[in-house]
Amino acid sequence: MKNKTSVSKKLLSRYDGKAMSLETIISMIDRENGYNNLSSNILNVLHYLIQKQVGKEIKARPITDPFKLASLFMGKKDVRYYLNYVYSDGIFLTASNGHIAAKIKHQCDPGYYDGAGNLQADVDAKYPDFTKVISCETKQEVIISEAVEDIISGYHVMTIGGIHYQKIYVDKLKKVGCTSWRILQNHALIGELNNHIFMVMNIKV
Repeated sequence: MKNKTSVSKKLLSRYDGKAMSLETIISMIDRENGYNNLSSNILNVLHYLIQKQVGKEIKARPITDPFKLASLFMGKKDVRYYLNYVYSDGIFLTASNGHIAAKIKHQCDPGYYDGAGNLQADVDAKYPDFTKVISCETKQEVIISEAVEDIISGYHVMTIGGIHYQKIYVDKLKKVGCTSWRILQNHALIGELNNHIFMVMNIKV
């Protein structure tokens, strides 16, 4: 692990107040594995950038192709290889990277697909069943614009209803245009759009 001085100096030397995004800084912190060793100066920079970003509107990105939409939520080079595909049970497409998931109504032949909608005959695995997770009883309806952003234990989080979620994943749900939001009893955050259901699992920090 890098010491406090080296991590802080490296970050501060590359920060000019405009060119360096919050996501870039967090990525650097992750690589350095030194959030808990950061000096008060760099922590002030982080919180400054958070305040600059609070209130920025995430523009919805309408996607009509069901496979393209589902592919936004599948894994990328995950060791659980089946998560690197979109799965169809014949009625719904399901995709997940382990932190977020999408269940999209679309009838097609059961099996595994790539993000372009090509059936992958060589994939043989049992896909996780998210039905029990997303069918859990609703704890509360929420207004996503009231979420509070912060850096907690090195994570850029959005706190909604007292529960923490990684901002990068909540933003993904906002970008696809979810129109209603709720938190389940299992603390999963659900966003809905038409007949599609999107989910973000909470994190403990």
